[in-house]
Amino acid sequence: MSLRAWKYTAGVFSLFLLAVPVAYSWMIFTRVPAQNWDWWNQLAATFFSVAFAAAVGVWLYSWQTERANADRRNELRAAQVIGIFDMWDLLDDNNLQTVPLPDGTEAKVLLTYLQPMVYEESVKSGLFDASEAMTLSRLSAAMYIYNSRTQSVPPLIEAMESAEDGTPKSKLAENVRDEIDSVLKSRQTVVEAGKKLVTAWSLKEMRKALDIASPDEEDPDPRVVAIVEDHLPKVLPPSYSAGIKANLDNAREAAERGDTEAAHGFIDEAIRETQEVRDSGRATGDFDAMISSALSAKKALDKESRKE
Repeated sequence: MSLRAWKYTAGVFSLFLLAVPVAYSWMIFTRVPAQNWDWWNQLAATFFSVAFAAAVGVWLYSWQTERANADRRNELRAAQVIGIFDMWDLLDDNNLQTVPLPDGTEAKVLLTYLQPMVYEESVKSGLFDASEAMTLSRLSAAMYIYNSRTQSVPPLIEAMESAEDGTPKSKLAENVRDEIDSVLKSRQTVVEAGKKLVTAWSLKEMRKALDIASPDEEDPDPRVVAIVEDHLPKVLPPSYSAGIKANLDNAREAAERGDTEAAHGFIDEAIRETQEVRDSGRATGDFDAMISSALSAKKALDKESRKE
């Protein structure tokens, strides 16, 4: 049976149901006038009963729908939190991979796969406001860009390794460096997009995931920011320690030449750079060990200079 036929049948049936009380009322008024008052009482009671039942039904439906939407938002937001923290674990500097280059140097890159499905599902659900849906969409797009760029790195590395020494290999090495740099930039974009999403929530939303973020709260909840900062991965440029190590190497060479003053200067510069990276909040215990090693080298230089 077609939809048009169903609509026609429903219309006819509705007219029939409307005609029945009209016909029955006419019969009461014309044949049993003494029952008019009782009939009006029954008709009014029936009308208000049906209206009240319909109103309660609409309210219950609205309440049930709102509750179901809130539960679904809670499930999606919980999945988002889990996904973001898992993603940050994957993108941490501890997972960087080393790529040897023809000139004897090394490049650091992180090749993994990020799953944007939960963020796409959240956008499609229509349960989040425009601002949060936009943030979810951007995070999903950033993850797709990262995945796409990571797929282009292994073929370039393979081509570089199989190329003949000389100009062709050097050009491929440059391409590998450029592509690795693009991957690392995409990684940073994904991390920042995840941070922007989570810091838009209140502490209640972070804990219970019940309601969407209030549009009046423009500034992020500092308690949520603190939670997010504690879980952010250590994402630093692969060459973050190059300058520090270079200063330490220069200090060692200066000490071997007997130039204590220059060695002190290089060590102080290495300590300063190390502290800057550590104070950025993204450093690990390696930097504390590096500072300790530099201070020990400085004390050793002082001891040698006093002996002389």
